[in-house]
Amino acid sequence: MVKLKIITQENCYNIKVNENSSLKKIINDNNINFIFPCGGKGHCGNCKIEFLSGENEATTLEKIKLSKVEIDNKIRLACCTNIKNNTELFLKEFKSNFIDL
Repeated sequence: MVKLKIITQENCYNIKVNENSSLKKIINDNNINFIFPCGGKGHCGNCKIEFLSGENEATTLEKIKLSKVEIDNKIRLACCTNIKNNTELFLKEFKSNFIDL
């Protein structure tokens, strides 16, 4: 098990996960409001996250979808990320504009 800390603008989640767990699955399983615009298939390159600690090399797809500056600044795509070691990352949560009546 490895420790994952997800920091958002409004919340902080401390989660223990199995090594090599899919970040997309972790986000969905923990009901974290985050948008995967293309359904997490890696087509759009818009589910950007920032690694604050922990190592995660850019995948081939990320090298295509992200700029060199983004990669150098530890920006990755949530849909392509597997958590390999103790990690801390930042993501922007999605807030619904719908109001329950």
